[in-house]
Amino acid sequence: HSKEYVLLRRLTNRHLAILTAIDQHRYRDQAQIESLFFPSVRACQHRTAWLRTQSRVHRWLRLRPQTWRRYPSVLSLSVRGAWLLASARGQDPRAAIRRSRHAVAHRFHLLHDLEANGFFTAIAAASRGLKGEGLYHWIGEWGCKETYRARGAAFATDGWGHDLSPAGEVVLLLEWDRGTESPQ
Repeated sequence: HSKEYVLLRRLTNRHLAILTAIDQHRYRDQAQIESLFFPSVRACQHRTAWLRTQSRVHRWLRLRPQTWRRYPSVLSLSVRGAWLLASARGQDPRAAIRRSRHAVAHRFHLLHDLEANGFFTAIAAASRGLKGEGLYHWIGEWGCKETYRARGAAFATDGWGHDLSPAGEVVLLLEWDRGTESPQ
């Protein structure tokens, strides 16, 4: 683990923020990471490529089947990335590792999760230059499920957010519908 501790010292706050965003929301695509953390596509590609070469994130290419045009690549946290992030936070890594493994093993809701995350990312990006307002906090589906299950609820939202403005605050409960559920 000595290599891991050397790498831990090399991580910037931005690296930790990226790993945290991926951990909290299971999947992020390059466009979402760029929108939240970088001024340009190239800067985002460079930093996320470094995380990939250090085996901290997994990356999937997404192609549009009809045209074979590429969508932004998808990122999820690797087990090594989960361990590193938990170590940086001074936490037991088991929960982060469990979330990482679950995200890789259960990718059948990948598009749903990316689109729900994209909703909140778009709100955050749109309010970036505004003073005293914007998306203060949001929790993705994984965090919502853990919270709702702990309360004994039968369902969980796909996201929860807290948006602040000079006129007041708005609590957002997101249910992202892709039209794939049966009518029942």
